[in-house]
Amino acid sequence: MLPTLSPFIFHVDIIINDTDEAIITYYQNDKVVSGGGSVVDANSIGLYIIKDRPTNEGITFVGVEFSKVEGSVEPCAKEDFAGALIKGGKAICVFDSNQNIGLTCMRFVVERDGKAYKSPDPQVENDKKPN
Repeated sequence: MLPTLSPFIFHVDIIINDTDEAIITYYQNDKVVSGGGSVVDANSIGLYIIKDRPTNEGITFVGVEFSKVEGSVEPCAKEDFAGALIKGGKAICVFDSNQNIGLTCMRFVVERDGKAYKSPDPQVENDKKPN
């Protein structure tokens, strides 16, 4: 049986910049945060919800990619992560089993008007291997 944890909830604003990146501003309790962080609990959940604002209109999540952080010498724990779309792409859940220690690049893929855009990464560190 998996332990029940409270999800880390992020509300997001998304801007498509001139280099076709989806620049995401992450908020927790109405304060700007990095969107990534350090995970110490197994089976953690991050919930990313697109804010209901005119600037976000027509933008949906279509996926999330996990990879090694470029230039990092730390191990990559990308196999610990999975994503699931919810609310018709207006939100995405990111699951982290935290089975391996390491740093992971997490890039969201969003879509507007049929065109896909990738976000720069918030980095997630699996900081403590669970017992």
